[in-house]
Amino acid sequence: MSLTVTPNYNDYIDRIALILSKSTLLFPNSVGGDETQQDLVKQIIAHELPQNETPITGGGPPHIFIKESRNPIYERKQVGRDSIDAQGPESFTLEFYIVVVAFATTTFADSQISANNIVQAVTTTLDKNKRLLDDTGNNPIAKSSQWVTVPWLLENNEQRELLAVNVIFRPEVYVNLR
Repeated sequence: MSLTVTPNYNDYIDRIALILSKSTLLFPNSVGGDETQQDLVKQIIAHELPQNETPITGGGPPHIFIKESRNPIYERKQVGRDSIDAQGPESFTLEFYIVVVAFATTTFADSQISANNIVQAVTTTLDKNKRLLDDTGNNPIAKSSQWVTVPWLLENNEQRELLAVNVIFRPEVYVNLR
């Protein structure tokens, strides 16, 4: 799989959002049809990051936000040669933030449990679709992918029970401009 143009970050954000929205791990009730369980998140918000100044539309947390990182090209390597006037094939490692925001009205420990369950569902779902296939199982937009989790700091957060975790997602993409 090789792109013939440089990567469009919107395509990746939309594909990640589609994959997560179809996950029966994240949405066991609405997608999986299991009425004995509750969905882990209320909504997936693409192309945004959590900010205190911007009110969240819809219900309260838990949410998942998806956006490209501040430096969306994490790594860029030339993997082939071409003429001196054209760029040869390259391997890009892109970087996207999948920020899980969790909130429990009871204790911080309950918020942490909720966040951990959501992060586990997100990472398992992404590990089951490493090439970012569409919902028909075709059209891969990545060669492979990996992730790492780190805390996400919510600025001016006065609610101790509100916390966020960032799943840094890195798909690897081949680009050949020919």
